Amino acid sequence: MGKQWAKGNYCDIIPDVLFGVDLKDCCYDHDIDYWKKPICRKMADLRLKACVLDKYLNVGKYKLGRVVSSIIYICLRIGGWIKW
Repeated sequence: MGKQWAKGNYCDIIPDVLFGVDLKDCCYDHDIDYWKKPICRKMADLRLKACVLDKYLNVGKYKLGRVVSSIIYICLRIGGWIKW
């Protein structure tokens, strides 16, 4: 997966912790989906979006979570094919 992944940095473009919310678990699962391809790319991206939103909901940051998860999803749909 790469040097950063070996160091525990699963979120390539975004920080592992964004606005005080730890997204490592979400990024890890997404990386595994991209690596092993058990589902289609779009479904993997949707799962990441849902996971990120859930992380923000758990800390009471609903509006921020909707914005962050949507931006991440859009960026993945545009450029995620490079890693897929």
